[in-house]
Amino acid sequence: MKFRRQKFDFKAKKYLNTNYIKNGKAVISMNIDNPDMFYEKLDADRITLSRHITDFIDKRIDYIPYRYETVIKFYCKNISMEEEKKIVSMLRAHYGLETNELNNEIRLNNLKSLSLFIMGLCLLGLASIAGSLGFLIKEVLSIAGWVAVWETVTSVLFGAVRLKLDKYDATNLYHAEVVFVEDVKK
Repeated sequence: MKFRRQKFDFKAKKYLNTNYIKNGKAVISMNIDNPDMFYEKLDADRITLSRHITDFIDKRIDYIPYRYETVIKFYCKNISMEEEKKIVSMLRAHYGLETNELNNEIRLNNLKSLSLFIMGLCLLGLASIAGSLGFLIKEVLSIAGWVAVWETVTSVLFGAVRLKLDKYDATNLYHAEVVFVEDVKK
């Protein structure tokens, strides 16, 4: 079987504008057959939003450009106003906790980066003055110092960026407009 290069001709902007962007806002729509689908099955207190719903929302928000405000639209029959308020509260709690967790991870990542950078500089400094201790010790200190500095660079450039983007998504979803429609979209 011979492989040949195929032209990639997917128009992401057109697809997003057709399927997700409505009136200048990003709309994430879901059909909910009954109100019980909102709750995690094993949660006896019914205070945790279903993983299926949050996973669906999290996956969709990854496609949407950051410049759009988000609307989460639930198509659901037989849901009371009281239950709607509870679901909005659970949604806010979920993404509020996620934002808080990401803030902690960003703080920890920054602390790790700073510690590795200082350790790397100290090791490189020791390597530069360790000439009398022998070639092997000097080289080991030099390599360890550069590895620590390199880990700092990768942590800052790659790890921190992903965490900040995830935090932006979670914050955006925390502030999203939530709409309930008394009909199931076909």
